[in-house]
Amino acid sequence: MTLVEVLVAVGILSLAAVAVLIALAAVSHALAVAENRAGAYSFSLSKMAELQMAAGVAASQGQPLQWKAHGAFRVGAQPFDWSVATEPAPIDPALELLTLTLAWAQGDQGHESRFKTLIRIPEEGQKKQGGSQ
Repeated sequence: MTLVEVLVAVGILSLAAVAVLIALAAVSHALAVAENRAGAYSFSLSKMAELQMAAGVAASQGQPLQWKAHGAFRVGAQPFDWSVATEPAPIDPALELLTLTLAWAQGDQGHESRFKTLIRIPEEGQKKQGGSQ
């Protein structure tokens, strides 16, 4: 084997190693995004259940529906912001379309997920955002 052949082989192996490292970085980033999406999904399930339960309790007691309209939480070191908004449901005036929005930044990219559900608002009371549960 000549010196030229050795240099060519080392060059080819170096290029292959760089390609593997780039692929590992991409997989690592995708894994971090997936982990954050899983955290957002888990929080959304919990928050939606909390809001639906609050609506049910308020309806059964004939009281106004109250909830916190926005906030923040962390999954590990990753901060998330969340907000809740409602609008009348077009299919039934006794229903509200509730939208939970989660937002977070990862590196230089912003991410956002929205989760929607219908809730029945109390007939006697009016909904109040910004109150506490």
